[in-house]
Amino acid sequence: MGTDISMYVEQRIGDEWYFVGQMVEDELHQYDPDDALEYRPESIYDRRHYSLFAILAGVRNDQEEPFEPIAPLRGLPDDLSAELQVWYNYALYDEIAGSPNPEKWFQTSWLTLEELARFDWYGKRKKINSLQSLTYTEVADTFFTEILQGLWEAYGPTSDVRLVFDFC
Repeated sequence: MGTDISMYVEQRIGDEWYFVGQMVEDELHQYDPDDALEYRPESIYDRRHYSLFAILAGVRNDQEEPFEPIAPLRGLPDDLSAELQVWYNYALYDEIAGSPNPEKWFQTSWLTLEELARFDWYGKRKKINSLQSLTYTEVADTFFTEILQGLWEAYGPTSDVRLVFDFC
């Protein structure tokens, strides 16, 4: 069994955070309309990339020479957008406890675009073998070149936009 990442974008306007993205039909709803949500937020990044997990939050960072994470796991932000609050309450719901349980399946965290921009993606290197090392940008691959650079182009390196993500 592997670990996947799901990632969502939120933007702060004034004092409130808003989900920036698409709401899509939850495929489970057709099989269980009484229990499953009709719509769920669409993740901007759904991949299994253990090295990226290690860089973002130290998850699955059990290599002999571990990555330096941007920040440790933080859990979900207290001021989560309404859409993501509904989604995580549903996804993390523990029927035995009768309430959301963040430890049930997911490890969650978040980073602002400012934090991601301040991180030394080009200067930090990961030794692959005795002859080769890669920059963290090379390791992060399409997350860096497509997702992150696209968000920086759209919003700039701001603390008013954040990525909320989970490892499941």
